[in-house]
Amino acid sequence: MFAKLKKDDGFTLLEIIIALAIAVIATAAVFNFYIRQQKSYVTQDRVTEMQQNLRVAMEIMVREIRMAGFDQTLEKTANAGVIDADTDSIQFSMDRDMDGDCIGDTDENITYSLFTDADGVRNLGRRDATTGVFQSMAPYVEALGFAYGIDNNNDGLLDTDGGQIIWAIDNGGTWFDLDTNEDGYINESDVIPGGENTGIVTNLDDIRAVRIWLLVHAAQGEEDYLNMKTYIVGNQKIDPLGDADATNDDERMRILSTIVKLRNMGL
Repeated sequence: MFAKLKKDDGFTLLEIIIALAIAVIATAAVFNFYIRQQKSYVTQDRVTEMQQNLRVAMEIMVREIRMAGFDQTLEKTANAGVIDADTDSIQFSMDRDMDGDCIGDTDENITYSLFTDADGVRNLGRRDATTGVFQSMAPYVEALGFAYGIDNNNDGLLDTDGGQIIWAIDNGGTWFDLDTNEDGYINESDVIPGGENTGIVTNLDDIRAVRIWLLVHAAQGEEDYLNMKTYIVGNQKIDPLGDADATNDDERMRILSTIVKLRNMGL
């Protein structure tokens, strides 16, 4: 006598729908996780690239500015030194080949400033006076700033006010100190952008140090990111969120500041 086989009823429609719903939810969760991770990787790559460009550009700029005034001739016939000292650019010369002049020689008369390339991207530029060509040192630059430490009394020390080094900008032929509250910092608590009149007549030969600020931003903005930071770049105040005309409040930014002593000036 044969045993009766048990009938298999299979899945009900409701069970299939529930299973599909669970599968869809699980797939969506995995997909969302993947998207978040992908965005995180892209952001990290952009930030890393931004920081690398910032550091490399600053290192090159510091190395060259430090050479300002280099002149090995006993008579100092090269007349090397700071040629132009603005708040967002600097021009200087050095006698690299020690031929007694800085005229017509490549890489002996250098300008650092910002320029906009053919794609509309603002770059930190290095211009050699001999070739007249701007070379990009770093792309996506938001702001570049300079201030200058001076030795007006020629005592071999940077001039101070209230015990703090005067970091000055030229304002109509007179040095204006950016550290208006004399706390040793240049930040939002100081008067930006005017500074405080020191009464010292601007003389480029008195410059003994340069303070540099370089602010860069990412190549692209991020949909769910809002930059709420404020940046002080020399005599400039950069507020991506607060500036009514700003279009870059969704971009990550990084700032780097350093001080360069002009070891060949004042010799």
